[in-house]
Amino acid sequence: HDQLIDFLRAMERHARLGWHINDLHRHRFAYLGYPLLARAMGWHRIVREDGQLSIARAFRPSEWPPLLTEAGLPPATASVHTRFPFRLCVDRTR
Repeated sequence: HDQLIDFLRAMERHARLGWHINDLHRHRFAYLGYPLLARAMGWHRIVREDGQLSIARAFRPSEWPPLLTEAGLPPATASVHTRFPFRLCVDRTR
């Protein structure tokens, strides 16, 4: 948590035009469906398990405004949105 807040503050300090975060979106369908997709694609067991763990540890859109506020960025200054397939993006344009 503290590292993420420090990272947001550092991006804000150093970015001239803005910044963009592209992460996984924690969603039940993605969590349950990813292992099925990975198995159908023949991906290695470690990839299947690590992918599902990454989805479980990802953020939801509602979790970003408090993080932005804690980093000193009013939520209105950044855009939080989802993109297909199960991506969560946070943008800040100056």
